[in-house]
Amino acid sequence: MPTRSCVSQIMKYGRFIGIAEFITSANSTIDSNGFLKAASPIFRLFASDDVNPDEGFIKSGFAHVNDEAKNAYAKKIAVGHYEIHGSLGFAKDGWYITLPEDANGNKKFFADYSVDENNIITIKTYTKKFDTDRCETVANDPIDITKRRWIDVRLHMMINDPPYKQSEE
Repeated sequence: MPTRSCVSQIMKYGRFIGIAEFITSANSTIDSNGFLKAASPIFRLFASDDVNPDEGFIKSGFAHVNDEAKNAYAKKIAVGHYEIHGSLGFAKDGWYITLPEDANGNKKFFADYSVDENNIITIKTYTKKFDTDRCETVANDPIDITKRRWIDVRLHMMINDPPYKQSEE
């Protein structure tokens, strides 16, 4: 999916040497951990539908979406069980899911996610448990997404906008 971008020509001593792309809210996001990420379409999954969206986002069920993800929405099925509808699944390139972390960089909860044949994304969140036999962190009991935090998801969306046509003057 093409992303909206803002670019500028770079000149040195009056000669063109390249193009620079600006980081804007149209091609990036601040994730739930406060880090800047290249992204679009952007989908923020919450446990509650009573959170007000940031500028540039609109509510869509249990999610906040930017303009490029406006046809996607989230349902909360049960504690720690969410579905995302209206997309073609996860983004095909780059990152596609980011979980909230604590101050030490540890994930706040464990998540399991999948995409079915109808492109419905299922995300399930669990408390973490350390399995001493396997020496790894595994899913334990279902838990909702931490209050005032969200899961960042990059989606693959259908392109609905007509191609850009330059007006003839």
